Amino acid sequence: MTTELIATNIQYPSLETSEYQLDLNPATLYLQELGSDLSRQKMISYLNLMAKLMGAEHYRQIDWGKVRKPQVLYLLDRLRQGALLKRRPEKGRSPNTLNLYLALLKGVARRAYELGLYEHRDYSQIQSIKRFRGTRIKQGSEVEPQRINQLLTHCKKDNNPKGERDFALLTLLFNTGLRRAEIVALQMQDLDLNNRQITVIGKGNRQRMVYLNGDCMDAITRYLDHLRGHHSGALFQPMTKLGDLKPNSMTPQAVKFIIDSRSKAAQVESFNPHDSRRTFATQLLRRGIDLHTVQKLMGHASIDTTRHYDMRDDQVMRDAVDGLNWQEPPTASPKPSP
Repeated sequence: MTTELIATNIQYPSLETSEYQLDLNPATLYLQELGSDLSRQKMISYLNLMAKLMGAEHYRQIDWGKVRKPQVLYLLDRLRQGALLKRRPEKGRSPNTLNLYLALLKGVARRAYELGLYEHRDYSQIQSIKRFRGTRIKQGSEVEPQRINQLLTHCKKDNNPKGERDFALLTLLFNTGLRRAEIVALQMQDLDLNNRQITVIGKGNRQRMVYLNGDCMDAITRYLDHLRGHHSGALFQPMTKLGDLKPNSMTPQAVKFIIDSRSKAAQVESFNPHDSRRTFATQLLRRGIDLHTVQKLMGHASIDTTRHYDMRDDQVMRDAVDGLNWQEPPTASPKPSP
């Protein structure tokens, strides 16, 4: 297969050039139908990755009307083999991830078919591709309470303005289960200190209420009163080297940088930002909070997704294995005397 035939220099009309023009790129039309900015960002990264596999730099350079079943199978095979994976490419991608790519390709194909770029035969062949089967061991881990405490203590002792901001951000991260993209998207109008709650719009354009405990209230109130102020704009803002706040939002990548740099300074092992969500869910379940309530707090559409965030099984299985001992025979119970 020659992927160079797919990459083109087609320039589709852009919505940005005139309010009367429509973007007829099937991939863009698919993205426009997604209800959440978070979902769009994720799908754009997927589309751009597949564009690179086809010899282009951006998904807009692909003539999606020429992407037929053989090209789709080629892309899925390269993805399965771990192409362009930054970490551990030899393990490839999981069936769940591959099914996300497949659903994306089928969605783009449907828009191409609706635009008349596909014959029905070509469209139905792509739609007939079966989903990948199989599962993988749950990724991620729970962050131990001691490590969280050391991290927050380090931020609290930092007299630099960034210490106050980072302490508030990390406190909110561990006590609310917010995604890092959600936490940097928060605006002051989303915050209701009187009712101790925040309005969040997460994946799938689903709005939910996040409630603030005492630790969150103390950290945010101190951050607002001593540093940020209560004016409108992004709740968490980037800073200059001199410690002055910039009037714009932080990026999700900045949250990862804060975690890594603060962990290094506190001399604790760093972690993936999403591990804070796993920790939040697991700690609630350990306290006996029912799964349905945890689902709502996490902002999951399906309760099955919430189950994947439960890290308790790992320790239960470890304890079960640790209880086995074949070196010494079990002590026999004394027989009752006649």
